[in-house]
Amino acid sequence: MRSAVMRYWLKDPGDDRQAPERVDKAIILWDAKRVEKSGKYCFRVVHFYRTYKYCCEERSTQVRDSWYEAIESSIKYS
Repeated sequence: MRSAVMRYWLKDPGDDRQAPERVDKAIILWDAKRVEKSGKYCFRVVHFYRTYKYCCEERSTQVRDSWYEAIESSIKYS
């Protein structure tokens, strides 16, 4: 079984297939401690080595909640 991984690009790879992935910024989700909602449009992924904060560009609670639910279901070893 493999963990869900949050991956990171500076440009949308769907628009630019040559966009370099920031491989040093990937987050393995199954051993994160928890995910928390933070304000109306943001969430935090609390990992054992760092806390990451993300805010939705769309400024949408619905988008934030869909990210929250997907990440929460991926955490296995909290």
